[in-house]
Amino acid sequence: MISGIAACNIGGVTVHSFAGFGLGLESAKDLAGKVRKNKKALTRWTRTKLLIIDEGQRYCSSPRERSRC
Repeated sequence: MISGIAACNIGGVTVHSFAGFGLGLESAKDLAGKVRKNKKALTRWTRTKLLIIDEGQRYCSSPRERSRC
């Protein structure tokens, strides 16, 4: 689990917190629905010009894919 220390060091947040959809275990369609219903998250997404994801290998989509990250 990512601690968020890197995000804190640059005044940022974890990707889960930023995105507004928790751990992101649902389908992409369901996650998009969660964001649309979350006014703050939707505003963050629409105002974002640059999104930096540190240690992106942790975000592979399937267990099989994670073994190769």
